[in-house]
Amino acid sequence: MTLFKQNLSKAQNASANNKGQASDSMTVMTQDLLLLILPHLSSADASALFDLYMTTEVLESKDNGVQKRGYKTLARLVESGKVQIDAAAVFKKLEGLVDGLAAAAKKDRFHLLTALVQLIPSESLHLIPSIIPEAVLGTKEPSEKARNAAFDLIVAMGKKMAAGGVVKRNMVEGMDVDGAGEGMQLGSILNQVL
Repeated sequence: MTLFKQNLSKAQNASANNKGQASDSMTVMTQDLLLLILPHLSSADASALFDLYMTTEVLESKDNGVQKRGYKTLARLVESGKVQIDAAAVFKKLEGLVDGLAAAAKKDRFHLLTALVQLIPSESLHLIPSIIPEAVLGTKEPSEKARNAAFDLIVAMGKKMAAGGVVKRNMVEGMDVDGAGEGMQLGSILNQVL
């Protein structure tokens, strides 16, 4: 992880100074090595790596390879179960990191979101509507793999909601909470999407 941090810093400085690409290739190579050793990381190291990758330096990097591997690593960490994750906090953080998203990283971002949907507690289904627009737009991506990953995300959201739970209407942006305007239910939102 230290080697990755050093190379990431060098790569950012090099791109700021318009120097060569040597640091970028080293950064990507250290990310590939981290992906290989993921199954052997302790929970503490996995948590540290998760925190390191949940930064703008990785997820909004100018290097498409860094972003792509960042999202891929985060998804695998979530799937491994080695990291204790607060789904609400992670969704909020990811929402703020979407502006610098490279097209090449979208498929891996959808995989991460799909893995996170599985971790949403049944009393926090209000988190799902915040990712519906991104998932729906993802089904229109030029890349077939990104489209399929976006569709898988929509299916995962539907399954999570079908399992039941609590929707805190006051936590859902754009949903009325007064008696006359309660209208939109999560199920009807996804029925419109599908």
